[in-house]
Amino acid sequence: MEEEKNNGTSTKKNKNWLVIILAIIVIAALAGVAYYFMRSAATPKDVFVGAIDSVFESSSKKLGEDVKKLNTTVAISGNIESSNEQISKIAQYINQGKLTYNIQLDTEAKKALINLGVDYQNENLLNGKIYYANGDENIYIYVQDLFDKYFKFNLKETMGEEASTIENMFNGNATTPYGKIDTKKVASIIKETLSKNLKDEYFTKETVDGLTKNTMKLTIGEFKSVIKTIITELKNNEEFLNCFEKKDEVKEFLEDALEGSDEADTEIDNKNIEISIYTKGPKFDLEKVEIIADTTKQQQFIMTVVETEKEKYEINANIPEVGKVKLNLEVKEEALTEIENVNVSDSFDIKNMTQADQIKILSNLMSMKIYQYIAPFLQ
Repeated sequence: MEEEKNNGTSTKKNKNWLVIILAIIVIAALAGVAYYFMRSAATPKDVFVGAIDSVFESSSKKLGEDVKKLNTTVAISGNIESSNEQISKIAQYINQGKLTYNIQLDTEAKKALINLGVDYQNENLLNGKIYYANGDENIYIYVQDLFDKYFKFNLKETMGEEASTIENMFNGNATTPYGKIDTKKVASIIKETLSKNLKDEYFTKETVDGLTKNTMKLTIGEFKSVIKTIITELKNNEEFLNCFEKKDEVKEFLEDALEGSDEADTEIDNKNIEISIYTKGPKFDLEKVEIIADTTKQQQFIMTVVETEKEKYEINANIPEVGKVKLNLEVKEEALTEIENVNVSDSFDIKNMTQADQIKILSNLMSMKIYQYIAPFLQ
């Protein structure tokens, strides 16, 4: 009986220890999760460096092997209020217009198609297409109502060395005018260099309307000094230069940039530039970006970027000498099964254009609705 009692007590103690151990594991796990979410934005400086890192990561995915098919549509509309007479004339069209472009990219089929559209007062004024298939030496352009066929341009004759950038786009290799680039390593090095050279004293943190406002504020002179230091370090960083296929040209570009920074106007060096990133919640979700910069005439350039809905953004800017500018941006990314069918078998080689063809195209252009609106600005 005594033995049974002891066994019961022993079992109870074991259960208690098990509960304690499980509790410790749960607490440790929760602490780990909390640290995971908090560590990327523990300070305002981390928010800025993390945001730049996210941009690089997103770009490298779209340029690299992670994306096989891409179907992105961007719609832009805006409104401009200005006391400048010339700007107001242009604004009356912008305020009632809309620009749309759609990019379809298939790295497996090795094809790309861009659709362009311009609307005014809810009426379509212009539709165009740009098409390219890897291995084809030509790029094809179609403008509705201008000509009944695709115009054909030899890619290398039209774009020169830049043609290789388009060709490599389908090989899973991100390219620049300086050749192939290891985007992940470039992002890592730039992030590290930025973090090292941005002083903690530039950053502040406060709560505004329930949001965390992470601000970087420094003078234009300090900002230029930081950029100059970063460029110098990158220029002398062999690991960074080796990320580029044409490393010597990259180094030359950075050296030219340094010379340009030495010649930059110093009149506004004592003016301030302030960049704020507003975040919300434990994951530090981005809510708004605000930029305020002093100008030479006791005025400020102010711009804010806000995501109003999913895939919809509003950009507001107060620009000295221009006025108030508002842009509405909608970005949609959808699944792509295959690129829209394009028939370029009957395309027109631009090099074979005759005088009769030129007259026909000019006549069609003058009959297009969009020409009626832009003609006054061409006089």
